[in-house]
Amino acid sequence: MCATNASGVCQPPSGRRVSARTAARRRWDLALRRTAAVAALALVVDQLTKRVLREAIGRGDVVGFLPGLDLVHWRNRGIAFSSFADSPLIIGVLVLGAVGAVLAWFLRHADLPGAWIGAGLLVGGAVGNTVDRLTLGSVIDFLRITGGPAFNLADVAIVAGALTLAAAARRDAPTPSRTPPSAHRASRAGR
Repeated sequence: MCATNASGVCQPPSGRRVSARTAARRRWDLALRRTAAVAALALVVDQLTKRVLREAIGRGDVVGFLPGLDLVHWRNRGIAFSSFADSPLIIGVLVLGAVGAVLAWFLRHADLPGAWIGAGLLVGGAVGNTVDRLTLGSVIDFLRITGGPAFNLADVAIVAGALTLAAAARRDAPTPSRTPPSAHRASRAGR
């Protein structure tokens, strides 16, 4: 990190002067690398757990794991509660659109604390389920809260990523105490 002086020049700990623009680019590059690392980790963990499950549990079987949590080996051709199971083109468009929207938002907000974690989880989970669809024709779901729908770690990553991004965006949203008085006057004038 660095401290910016009055002329907008960043002074890193090494003593070498770096412009504010260069410092911002470095922060953005770091956030992008972190996002890619989180996405890769989510993808690898998802695919490894699915591979272990396919070898350990027969297709359609249910095994009690913990009280209230079962291990299952189910296939899901749709998304979210089997929606669009007979429409792979719609699924592809929805997944690409969602990942594109997340990445577009992230590119504009990469400096928000935690945004790289949320974006990485969401993208890694989406890619994990897409790999299943492309290689197996369906997504493997292996966790089920007793009596509920089945899901997998990619689904968990997607939900956790979305919640993390929402929290990052909420922290960045202007509050009445952070909004300049001129903005309040302008919003009241438009009523």
